[in-house]
Amino acid sequence: MKKSSLWSAVLAMGLAATLSVGFVGCSDDDEPTPEIVENPLEKGGYYIAGFVTDGTNGLEGVTVKTNGAETTSGAGGAFLLAVKATGAYKVEFSKEGFVTVTSAAEIASGAKANAVVALNQDLTKANPSVTVGSDGMELVEASKEISTLSIPADALKENAEISITEYTPGAGLSANQLSLSTLQCTPDGQVFEKPVVVSVKNGTSSDIYFADVKHWTEKNGTWVEEGDASYDAAKNAYVAEMNHFSNHAFGPLCEVRLGQVRENTVSTAVIDNLGKMNAVEQEITMTQRSGWEVSGSLEAQLSNAFSGLSSSDVRALAASLERSLVKIQGTASAVRESTVSLGKAQVSGDMKMTVDFVETTRTSTISFGVFYRLQYVKASVEIVNYLGCTPRISYEYGASHPGHSGGSIH
Repeated sequence: MKKSSLWSAVLAMGLAATLSVGFVGCSDDDEPTPEIVENPLEKGGYYIAGFVTDGTNGLEGVTVKTNGAETTSGAGGAFLLAVKATGAYKVEFSKEGFVTVTSAAEIASGAKANAVVALNQDLTKANPSVTVGSDGMELVEASKEISTLSIPADALKENAEISITEYTPGAGLSANQLSLSTLQCTPDGQVFEKPVVVSVKNGTSSDIYFADVKHWTEKNGTWVEEGDASYDAAKNAYVAEMNHFSNHAFGPLCEVRLGQVRENTVSTAVIDNLGKMNAVEQEITMTQRSGWEVSGSLEAQLSNAFSGLSSSDVRALAASLERSLVKIQGTASAVRESTVSLGKAQVSGDMKMTVDFVETTRTSTISFGVFYRLQYVKASVEIVNYLGCTPRISYEYGASHPGHSGGSIH
C-alpha cells in the first residue's frame, strides 16, 4: 500500500472514533431527569370547617364529631373535621354546661379533593333548674325572657327539678321552619297531668304578627309538628300547649327558594418548580369564610314591604325575623374567616403547580306570612350563605418533564 493511502485510512478511522465518542457523550442517559412524585393533594379527603360561638364570641373547648372524626374547637371557636367520603353528615357539638346540638352538613357527590364545606353553630349555656311542686308555677325562660311556661296546679304528682333554656338548634335540619323560640325542656320525657301553656312574646305591637305559627317537638333528631301556636291578641303572644317535656320550637312556616350558586376565586397559591430537577414540598393553606348575612338592609326591606309600619315595629320585626332565621342557619347573622391547612403539596421537578381557591356562595329567598292590620301579607327576605371553598389545581410542565405538551393541564 502506498503511504498516502495508509495515511488516509488512519485519518478515516480516527474521525470515525471521534464521531463515535461525540455521539455517546450526547446520549439521553446523560440528560438531567426531573424527580417525579405523586401530589398528596390530588388524593386528599374532604373537610367540614367553621366556628362554634356562644352567639357572639368564639367558644373554645367544644367537642365536634361526626362519623368517627372528632376534634375540639380552638381559642377563637374555629374547628376542622377531616372526612374521607362525600355524602351527608350529622355533626354533633357538645360542651359541659351547654345544650348539645346536632347539625347537618353535606359533601356533594363529585366534590374535588380537599373541598371544604362551611358549618357554623351557636351553643347555648343551659339554665339552672328550679323545683316545681303540685302548686304549679309560672316559669319564665331566664336568658332571653321570650317564653313563659304556665304549669298549673296538680300538673305534677310530685316535686320535679325543671329547666327551660332558649337555645339555637342545629344548622340545616329545618328547611321550612322559622323559630321565634326553641326550648330545651328538662327532664326530657317529663309528663304532666294537665296541659302546660307556653306563651311566646310577639316582639312587635299587635299591628303585625306572624301567620302560620306552629309548635314542633324534636324526636330522634327530627322536628315533628304538634299543632298550631295561635296568636293571642290580649297577651300579644303565640300560645300553645304541651303535655310532656322534650325540645320544643315555636315559629312560622316559611318557603325557601334556593338561588343561583356563585363561584369566585378568592386567592391563588403557586409553587414554581420549572427548570429544577428536584421535587419540592410546601404546605398549602387557604382562607375559609363561613356563615350568612342578610342581603342589604333587613329593616329597609321590611319598611318597603309594610308601608306605614312604625319604625319601632320595623326594628322589632327585624329582630324577631333574624332570631327566627337562626333555626335554619344555626347561628346569628355573621361571616367569619378561618385559615385551613390542606397539608403539604409535593411538586415534581420541572413543573409548576397553581392552586386557585374558589369560594362558593348562594343567595336564597325566604318567604313568610304575617297579619298586618288584620290583613294577610306575604313578605320575603334575601340572605347570602357562604358554603365553603374548593382548591382547584392546575399544572404547567417544563420541556424535560414527561408530561410536557406545551401547555397547562387542569
